[in-house]
Order: sequence, then structure tokens, then C-alpha cells
Amino acid sequence: MKGRLEGLHSISINLKYRITLEMIVTEREIILVNVGDHQQVY
Repeated sequence: MKGRLEGLHSISINLKYRITLEMIVTEREIILVNVGDHQQVY
């Protein structure tokens, strides 16, 4: 994503719902820092 949402990833659940993920990726794990829905982020 770009702008103020840079560093987040976005996944579409269906036509109505989309979630954004902020995560830290290390050699051994992926840590979800923040998960929100479309309304919370955009």
C-alpha cells in the first residue's frame, strides 16, 4: 500500500469485507501487529 498506509498489507475477504494487516516478518515467524477492517483503516 502507499501513502499513510505504507507498510500495511490488504486482503479481500469478499466483496464487502477487506482486512488490513500490519506485520513483522522474521526468519522464524510472522507477527501480526494490527488487524483492522476496511472502515477502520481507510
